[in-house]
Amino acid sequence: MIAIIALILAQAVDIEDRRDSAARAAIGRVAPSVVTIETSGGTELVGGSPGAPGRPGGPAVRRGLGPTTGVVVGTDGWIVSSAFNFANKPTSILVAAQGKRHVARLVATDRTRMVTLLKIEAAGLPVPAAVPRAEMRVGQSALAVGRTLSPGLESLPSVSLGIVSALDRVWGKALQTDAKVSPVNYGGPLVDLEGRVLGILVPASPQGEGETAGFEWYDSGIGFAVYFDDVMAAVDRLKGGRDLEKGVLGITLAPGDQHVGPVKVATVAPGGAADKAGIKAGDLITAIHGKAVDTPARMLHALGRLYQGDKIPVSVRREMADLQLPAVELGGPAAATAPPWLGILPSRDDPEQGVLVRAVSAGGPAEKAGIKAGDRIVGVSRGGPAPLPVQNRDSFSQFLEGQLAGSEISLMIRPAGEPKEAKPKAVKVALGAFPGDLAPKADGVPSVKGTTPAGKPPEKLELGVTRKSTASGEGKYLLLVPETYRPDVAHALVVWLHPANKGKDRELEALLLYWERFCAKRNIIMIAPQGEGEAGWTPGDGEWIAQAIAETRDSLAIDKRRIVAHGMGAGGLMAYYLGFHKRDLIRGVATVGAPMGSAPRDRAPGQPLAFFLAAGDRDPAREAVEQTRQKLVDKRFPTILRLMGESGGVYLDDASLESLVDWIDTLDRM
Repeated sequence: MIAIIALILAQAVDIEDRRDSAARAAIGRVAPSVVTIETSGGTELVGGSPGAPGRPGGPAVRRGLGPTTGVVVGTDGWIVSSAFNFANKPTSILVAAQGKRHVARLVATDRTRMVTLLKIEAAGLPVPAAVPRAEMRVGQSALAVGRTLSPGLESLPSVSLGIVSALDRVWGKALQTDAKVSPVNYGGPLVDLEGRVLGILVPASPQGEGETAGFEWYDSGIGFAVYFDDVMAAVDRLKGGRDLEKGVLGITLAPGDQHVGPVKVATVAPGGAADKAGIKAGDLITAIHGKAVDTPARMLHALGRLYQGDKIPVSVRREMADLQLPAVELGGPAAATAPPWLGILPSRDDPEQGVLVRAVSAGGPAEKAGIKAGDRIVGVSRGGPAPLPVQNRDSFSQFLEGQLAGSEISLMIRPAGEPKEAKPKAVKVALGAFPGDLAPKADGVPSVKGTTPAGKPPEKLELGVTRKSTASGEGKYLLLVPETYRPDVAHALVVWLHPANKGKDRELEALLLYWERFCAKRNIIMIAPQGEGEAGWTPGDGEWIAQAIAETRDSLAIDKRRIVAHGMGAGGLMAYYLGFHKRDLIRGVATVGAPMGSAPRDRAPGQPLAFFLAAGDRDPAREAVEQTRQKLVDKRFPTILRLMGESGGVYLDDASLESLVDWIDTLDRM
């Protein structure tokens, strides 16, 4: 028995020795192709909020303080690395290769796989071999390689041993490994035991976008590498100097579980790929690029590896007929087009057909066309033979969101004071592009109250502050229903997301009491979820918070177009997260002293989203908040920045809170 045990142990030691020998040989083969990259200049911090690392919006990442890694992809000086290494926009890039440092030029970035192509003046650089996709297996050994501490080629790079734990992650673009992956080897190769490259190590996330998305996973035992053969296939396109953008159809899908079918189109972005191809709202997408798609997740998987400009066949089903679209050219980010703007505020709780104009924005398209507060919009057309009737605010808003800025529409208007029997007049309006910083005060005609008798609120409804739990029991929150609540009046819903370590009952109650007079005066209901983690919020909290929002929306008189995620510090990061990941619920994001942790997502047709950012003049996060505003404006999100004079990292003063409440009241503007 002892002999058998000794034999087994000897065999185990022999296997371990052979694996170690194979690993050393593999590192020796790939080492000449692994280079050190040093950057200087640029911003010191990228993303996040000071003191809130690893939170939903992404962490605050300090860059430019140490070397990183790259891989040779062309013998004449072409190098790729993770885009993460250049997120701070460095002013100088040096690459250590062939025993000396070379000045490098940043050529272009693949923004779907988040790798960046560099060029140095060199020749005879060794390009590593790639592992064919068909040979990759879950469970095979994998080595995460980085060259940061010993840039000389005479020494071996650093290495971490693990396995390939999953394939085709992050919508088909990456493989997953349990080998140690951290910022020092982002941009380096993940190699097999033959020294061939499986992929380029990058931070990655199926939910996030941008250079730093997924960084928070680096110390979790989960690492990602984008397939090396895909990277090599993109190099020639990147050499032209233009960034590669992800390919999008330009649609939103009907809300629901992304792993449950069918794939039903909810909205189509005007001028986008789907619109040009003839795809319509209500169509069912059944196949992409020849692969059947029966759930939204499978559709995202089929599109995940594609770029803007790629042409693919798409199959759809419309009213029991199957349509084949042989060459749909994918578009780029939808944010390139500003949302259309009419320049009115509609009345709410209006029982009459049409849209009653509550206020008109000065200098906007509606004012230029002669539309005034008190007018009623009863019909609309866009070059059709006859106008379509306007039913209510929501249907008219959906029509406008399907138009392009600059297009001309015809409105049928019944002027203020004229009886219902009066014949409406036709008014032509050239839609504008929505100005990003517009926040008009609602000082026109008061919002019409509904015809339902106000009376008393339902007997079971408790007014004031009460404690609640979600139906699933996963989360707890405080609910504030003002004493002025009327079930026939649509209320805004504000979701307060507290900073780290500020989620105790007394702290949440104090915040809600501060809001109480505004809630009573401006018809606002608030919920304040209670996070359990000491460091802040996690993405997992988003699910039960969304459940709390939906339960409140469905049980009280909530205006679906004025649901706002509002937070400070780490709570602000969670507000960004909810805004971009719960678009079927959230229509506004209001943050205090909280810059975004990663690049903003693109605008989604049919799911408008606006931002209110606030910071003190002396807040350490002010500069990053201002940078966040610019990123959102670049994506054409309506965004307001409120700076509070002589303030540090504090909550809103009365004047700023008043401006926030005004902004909330205008979220249904058109």
